[in-house]
Order: sequence, then C-alpha cells, then structure tokens
Amino acid sequence: MSSLKVILATDAIRRPLTGIGRYAYELAKGLQNHPDVADLKLLHRIRWCSHPDDLMGVLTPPSAATLHRPNHPLIQTLGRTLAPPIKWLRCLPFKDYLYHSPNYALPLVPGRCVSTIHDLSVIRHPEFHPKERVDHMNRLFPSILRRGDLFLTDSDFSRTEIIDYFKIEPDRVVAIPLGVDASFQPQAQAQLEPVLATYGLRPQGYSLSVGTIEPRKNLERLIEAYQSLPKTLRNDIPLVLVGFEGWNSEAIHQKIREGQKEGWLVYLSYVPEEDLPAIYAGAKVFACASLYEGFGLPVLEAMASGVPVITSKAASLKEVAGDSARFIDPYDLESIRSNIHALLEQGDEQKALRQKGLQRAAQFTWANTVHETISAYQRLV
Repeated sequence: MSSLKVILATDAIRRPLTGIGRYAYELAKGLQNHPDVADLKLLHRIRWCSHPDDLMGVLTPPSAATLHRPNHPLIQTLGRTLAPPIKWLRCLPFKDYLYHSPNYALPLVPGRCVSTIHDLSVIRHPEFHPKERVDHMNRLFPSILRRGDLFLTDSDFSRTEIIDYFKIEPDRVVAIPLGVDASFQPQAQAQLEPVLATYGLRPQGYSLSVGTIEPRKNLERLIEAYQSLPKTLRNDIPLVLVGFEGWNSEAIHQKIREGQKEGWLVYLSYVPEEDLPAIYAGAKVFACASLYEGFGLPVLEAMASGVPVITSKAASLKEVAGDSARFIDPYDLESIRSNIHALLEQGDEQKALRQKGLQRAAQFTWANTVHETISAYQRLV
C-alpha cells in the first residue's frame, strides 16, 4: 500500500463551481480512495470534511451583488487573524502529510507543501484585475514561494512564465493539464430541444461564448466583431453569452444591452450546471477571444461537446486547442470578424473541426489530471 498521505485544501469548492473550484473538486474526488493514496484529509477553511460533495450545499443562483459583496471588515480581520494559527493546529498532528493548496495560497503548516499556481495574469496583466486583488496577490506570492516545495500549474505556457518570472528551479514546477467532465459531449437534437427551449434557443441556431463578463475575456471586441457581420447572418445565428457579471464590466454590459435591443445577442448570465452541457452542444460555433488564459477550460468543454471552436492565439489557448480550432488575433477586430464569418458559412470546415475537437478533448480527462498530480506528489515522498 502507498505511504502517500495528503491534506487537500478545499476552500475553492462551492457552488457554482468556477474553474478553480472545479479543479479542486475533481482532485478531491479523484484522490479519495485512490490506490496510490494511503490517506486523504480535506480541510475546508478551518474544519475537516469527509467528502467534497458535503461542500456543495444548496445552490441559490447568485447575483453580481452577492458574488462580489465583501465581508464585514471586522469579520475579515478576525478571519485573517484566527484562521492561520487554527490551521496550523489542525495540521500539527499530520506532519508526515503533504499539504496541497489548489488555489495559490499556502498557510504555514508543519508538513511539505504543494501549491497550484494557475497563471500569472495578476502579475503579467494587472490591468485585468481589481487593484485590491493585485495588491493581495503581490503580498501573497512571497509566502507561496517561500513555503512551497513543489508548484503545479495548468499548462506549459504558465510553467514557463512561473519559472522565468520567479527564477524557480525548473524541476520544482510541473505542468498538469486540466480535464473535461464527461457530461460535455455531443447530444442529439431530441435531447437538446427541451433544455434549449427554456432559453429561447434552437439547436445549431446560435454562436456561443462562455466566461465571466470582465475585460480579460475581450468581450467588447467579440461583440463589436459580431455586430459587423451581415445583418441577416447575425439575426439568424445570434451570439449567446453565458457568464457572471465580473469586475469592471459596465462598458461590456452596455454593448450587451445594445445587442439585445437589436435582437442579435442573448445574455443568459447564470446557467445551472445541469443545463450547461446542452447549451454547449447546441451551439453552431464556439468563440473565445480571451486576451489571457492559464488554460482555457471552456474551449475544451466546447470541443468535447462537438462544437467547432474559434479561439485566441494568446497565452495557453493554442496549446490547449492544438490544431483543432481556428485561431484569431484577439487584438484585431477584423481577424475576429472574418474568422467567425467564414466558419459560420463553411459547413465542411465545421464538420472537420468538430471531429478534430472531439479527438483533441478526449486526451484531457480528470483521471489523467489526478494521476499526474499523484506522480508529482511522489517527488516529495
């Protein structure tokens, strides 16, 4: 039996699952009862929990206000003051366990530590984040680098950035790709219609983009590019946006409102997890014009759903999509417009990209992510 014993931080696991929350949840599920793991303990803030599903709770669809409402300053201060010593005491009896934070921050704990640094967007592109987040992460990184024995990240692109920027020894940084859930798969029209009808959509009758409404996602250019398509085309195949309202999104929402008023844009905001696979699978084209991604999970989810993908050349996205997508220059409006226009009208290319995308997505599974994570842990045992 393996001697590998792990404490996994699960603070990021809460509904609705974001990209990091999904990663932490899949790790927790995969590590539990894995033959190579002698014991797994899940630490959620300052308490132990027995199973990641216990953390999901009952979901109330969040609004932008509830998503971004800060805690009372007194609660924040108490949390910052009391949580670190309580975590230390919780972990003290388990000095022979590896502590893994799947979301950057590493508390002071007695055992060896692993941190997943998903990307360096806060450092490389501080303009994409609120100042408070940038300041917080700049304060946090020195302690992460000091306490971490091993660092995981989602792509070779991010691995190179981390090594180059922080001057870390290359063998201390391991790139482990994310996976895609089996619920994202092609679906027959009869399966799609009941779900899509609740949103006023029809199979193969819309283009799709999924992601938080914020500047990094480059949605202003995507919307402008779509607006410049021939009127009959954009009215017949509207652009559907799915994503929570994020930081600094007022200008984007103004463009969304204009597109909605003209009838060629649909904004769904929050979509329940159980409906999302059908919304992906029903799209004619998936578009991701993001300016920076450490991985780009929605691109993978679209390919797994059998949807032809147009995506940015930026950051890790070309690495994830391989040769299975059309690539755009995210800063060039004409590049975005012309590629969307061409793919919407070229049935043969749509068919080819669907097939390539399915084959590409099949290479990314959460089981592989867990397996490679365990292999990385073994370096420290």
